[in-house]
Amino acid sequence: TKPNLQQELIYNGKVGNSVKFLYRELSKNIMRDAFSQDIQYDLSVGNEIGFKGVRLQIVEATNRKIVYEVNSHFIQ
Repeated sequence: TKPNLQQELIYNGKVGNSVKFLYRELSKNIMRDAFSQDIQYDLSVGNEIGFKGVRLQIVEATNRKIVYEVNSHFIQ
């Protein structure tokens, strides 16, 4: 329904047992300030994280890299 909308979930590293991401939406390749958000997940609660339809199973995470499996994608 929104052909020019691009959604990104950008890995920002690990703090303690939590992983951090930046979510942002771009429209026609221009970042929209109102559509960016910092999010953080505590892996001691579980290794599956979710946001806006995305479901990721975290296999391994360090400050520099993340290994994950995609269980579902963004909901448009």
